[in-house]
Amino acid sequence: MKTMDNSPSAVELQDSLLGIVHPVTIYSGDEKYPYWGVGTAFTVEWRKHIYLISAKHIWVNQNTNPEHIRIFLRTGMEVRFDREAVMKDDYNPAGDLLVLRIYPEDLSTLSDNGLWWMDLGFTIGDSTPEREKNYCVCGYPDSDRSYDYDERVSSATMGILYGKSATSQAPGLDSLKLTGTGTPSLRGYSGSPVLRYANGQLEFSGMVVTGSGTSGVVNYIPAQAIAELLYDIEGMEYRQDYLTSE
Repeated sequence: MKTMDNSPSAVELQDSLLGIVHPVTIYSGDEKYPYWGVGTAFTVEWRKHIYLISAKHIWVNQNTNPEHIRIFLRTGMEVRFDREAVMKDDYNPAGDLLVLRIYPEDLSTLSDNGLWWMDLGFTIGDSTPEREKNYCVCGYPDSDRSYDYDERVSSATMGILYGKSATSQAPGLDSLKLTGTGTPSLRGYSGSPVLRYANGQLEFSGMVVTGSGTSGVVNYIPAQAIAELLYDIEGMEYRQDYLTSE
């Protein structure tokens, strides 16, 4: 991930995160209107594999399933997955996760087509005071997405929200208080990565699961919890939570 100034602009962030943060598209099965949906996902590296991470409720709330989730790169190439890990059905915001593993054989070609990923092991030095650390949420709001079914194309524009650390609003989650004016619509930001920045550096802080534009509070699963899931993912293969997609 690129190093940048203490207050990165939206343009700098978009440039740094293109290929890492992706709009979620859902395959409908309808020949005339094949794709629809809202939500965000992002790609990470963990134990020499590349995973797509997003929020489970994105597909649950849209009455679909992980097999219908599609990720397209800007060249139009589709990302394929060979395994998926889904949290248990009992809804818990702290476990609102979907993890898909990208076909290892596809990575070289995907990289040539613009795919990139975050290093979850990189952290900002602990010597930096919390008051000097700022946060941003990078995702694809529904308001900046469109589907042109006549031309068979879709478009999405990355949105950037800035915030400061706030008192946790829910067990197992961290929270941000958004800064700036207005009350942004947060529809589409579920599954977005939360990034912390200080001293010209960015680190992964977590993934958005809930929020309110009116209150300006965003709640997210902390990075440590996601890393623990990925660490345990090999063990999940022996349980029904971990499936092999056909």
